[in-house]
Amino acid sequence: MARDIHLYIKDLPIEKVWGVGHQTTAFFQKQGIEAALDFARKSEEWVKSRLTKPHFEIWQELNGRSVLPLATSPKTTYATIQKSKPSPHRRATKILVLPQSSVVRQPLKSPSLPDRSNSPRR
Repeated sequence: MARDIHLYIKDLPIEKVWGVGHQTTAFFQKQGIEAALDFARKSEEWVKSRLTKPHFEIWQELNGRSVLPLATSPKTTYATIQKSKPSPHRRATKILVLPQSSVVRQPLKSPSLPDRSNSPRR
């Protein structure tokens, strides 16, 4: 429940919060913010005057206010294949995006592209 959120975020390192990168973590640490709860306890004025909208939204979520709707239904459609433009120095590849967000690169089999893996690069 939202009223108990402080119990879950008091020991959560700020760098483990989704959307907080290494630069923001460094800024937070300079401000004495080490845990997610430290950030959640900052005033709204402090957050709005020093951070961007995404970080304000994170602050709201840490304070139990839902900003974005939570999608609980399983995902049914996925982008499956993205083809890259062939380069004269590299073989063309296709990128397969799997439901688990894994990316697999596979060489395309094309008779029109010579194998240049052993040729010197220019």
